[in-house]
Amino acid sequence: MIICFNIAGMKIKEFAKRTGISESNIRYYDDICLLKENRSENNYRDFDKSDAIDLYRIKMLRSYGMSIGELKEREKMQKEDLSLWIDGNIEKLNKEIDILNKKLNRYMTIKSYVDDTVSKNKTKVFEDFYGQYIVYTFGDDVSQDSINYKDVKILSDNMPYTYTAIKIPKESILNNKPSVTIGYGILDINRELLQLDLSESMTYIGRHSLIQYMFEKEDVTSFTMEELKPLIDYMVNHGGIEDITGRIYFSYQDKNKVVYSVGLAINK
Repeated sequence: MIICFNIAGMKIKEFAKRTGISESNIRYYDDICLLKENRSENNYRDFDKSDAIDLYRIKMLRSYGMSIGELKEREKMQKEDLSLWIDGNIEKLNKEIDILNKKLNRYMTIKSYVDDTVSKNKTKVFEDFYGQYIVYTFGDDVSQDSINYKDVKILSDNMPYTYTAIKIPKESILNNKPSVTIGYGILDINRELLQLDLSESMTYIGRHSLIQYMFEKEDVTSFTMEELKPLIDYMVNHGGIEDITGRIYFSYQDKNKVVYSVGLAINK
């Protein structure tokens, strides 16, 4: 791009037109003394090509993320200072990229389960499911002493990388009155990704094979024996009744009701 200024000075309207920068922006930079003072004999503000160079420099540095305060200090900025400033912004940008990559990973994960539900694929088999950390906070089998509130806070602060965990205890199944215990869970891969400092007392389930059934329910606080029958039948034929565990993957609005998509699983 070639910028030609054929006269010594010009008024702001023409200057704005030639630079492609609004009059209000130019006035603002001029008012805070980022442009050199240059007034005609009748006290009108004149602009020339040196102002244009300054203005383009300001726009360039602003596009790199330099604040107005830093711009005002730019004359004092040596090469070493500029290098440190750039290093700080590289670190900041890498953190932002890391956050975006984590969000992308979360979207890809949840999409697979949404697609399973849309395609009515009710059964999902995991031959080597991720390890996971779980803390249960509500349920008949949960006492106040059993809750590690530090872990609860950490997991709560890191939604959506954590999830709502569900457990249907073995005893309630044997009594033909399934009860639901809920809390937080996080896959080990996400715990490592987020570098979370969870306590050693937190329930950990290592990598394992499982069979998961998908349910769509308005009320996820209760399940019937009939709904659990496929899972119960499998357990009866493969060693006996154990806790059924799972998670809420997502929810959506269906007319005037909220529907939850839930996966309940047993060891394979």
